[in-house]
Amino acid sequence: MKQTEDPTQDLAGLTGRHRLVGLAAQFDAARGTELGTALIVSPFGVSADNMFLPAFTLASNGFRVVRFDPRNHVGRSEGDMYDFRISTTAEDVAAVLDAVRPDLVVGFSLAAPAVLRALAGRSDRIPAIMAAGVVNMRHTLKAVLETDFFDVRPSDHVSVLGEDVHGLNFIDDCRSFGAVEFADTVADGARISGPLTYVAGTEDPWVSYAEVEEFARVRTAGPTTVLPLPVGTHQFNLNPTIALSYTKAVLAECLRVVGSDEEGTIPPLHEAITARKRLAQSEAAGQVAR
Repeated sequence: MKQTEDPTQDLAGLTGRHRLVGLAAQFDAARGTELGTALIVSPFGVSADNMFLPAFTLASNGFRVVRFDPRNHVGRSEGDMYDFRISTTAEDVAAVLDAVRPDLVVGFSLAAPAVLRALAGRSDRIPAIMAAGVVNMRHTLKAVLETDFFDVRPSDHVSVLGEDVHGLNFIDDCRSFGAVEFADTVADGARISGPLTYVAGTEDPWVSYAEVEEFARVRTAGPTTVLPLPVGTHQFNLNPTIALSYTKAVLAECLRVVGSDEEGTIPPLHEAITARKRLAQSEAAGQVAR
């Protein structure tokens, strides 16, 4: 993998895999006229490689896309999922924002609190779009794990969506970081002047749609848009139909925030699958930088 560690370096022409501020990153070139750069931040337990569908969709519609693996997460960056922390993810998002200076950032699910914190206090007003973005860590973790580990002491080993995580350290980190209650999200939102959009499932069992609407209502630091999706599951990565619904909504909002009048098109699924296979074959043949 190439080394691209200098945040002042011109990153505009990069494609393929590179090291960026010490992290494994993937740069996807825009097809057609470039509309801007979109930074994608993956949900918990999903690597940047596995965010190919939204990345391919945005790139197919004129966006240059950057996606990366945080530390202590699945993917190609350093560390182990056992040591996952929301605080280090936020630090990594902030570092990548400084290096890339994207036109917008898209955060998925549990990435949302890290993206909010990384944006808090910035003067560049980068628009952020949250797909199924978590607004209440306590509620979401209790829904996923069926236990409120902010009240019940977790063990050293907690299985979260099939990933082994040091439960006590993760919960302690959430407390010290300030990502536990809905009020913590409101506090971060108050420090962000740029526009925020939440693409939210109206029947999402892990993220309360009512709380997403309440967050939009009480936030006055900048504009907040809520785009409802009539879906009843949070795990869009396991359901292609729901994944496409979120992808379509994210694409439309990305086009809107950069001022494009284009309607946007979702590439056929077989086209995305073929493109991913070709990328894998190119990498195996050593044609893509590692």
